[in-house]
Amino acid sequence: MLSLAIVLMSMMLGVMLFFSGVLAPTIFIRLPSSTAGRLIRHLFPSYYAVGILVTLCAASVMLLVSRVDSLILFSLSFSFLLIRQLLMPQINKYRDLELGGDIKTAIRFKRLHKLSVILNAMQILVLSLVIIRLAGM
Repeated sequence: MLSLAIVLMSMMLGVMLFFSGVLAPTIFIRLPSSTAGRLIRHLFPSYYAVGILVTLCAASVMLLVSRVDSLILFSLSFSFLLIRQLLMPQINKYRDLELGGDIKTAIRFKRLHKLSVILNAMQILVLSLVIIRLAGM
């Protein structure tokens, strides 16, 4: 069971690192900003849905191995859900207002976007630490 949980967490970590470190930057480098923004906006719901699903599966498997690690993974799953359902719609709203000419919303968009980047980095860090700790068991 531990091996299955580590595989699931490692897959999720790979998805997260690829999306944030390769895919998103490449899209913004290669495509016009308006096209890149629309594409990323369409990818994010799936990215977070995968995060919810995979961490939920890993957390469920970890119930049999370590309740503490299971709780950490359930918390990660919940954080993916909150970001997907609450934070991302707000980011999109303020970005749309900014692009529509409301320059006052640019600061709000930038703050929320920065928050999403920080939360993603924290998710990556927590997931990495759990994998490293469990791999040493």
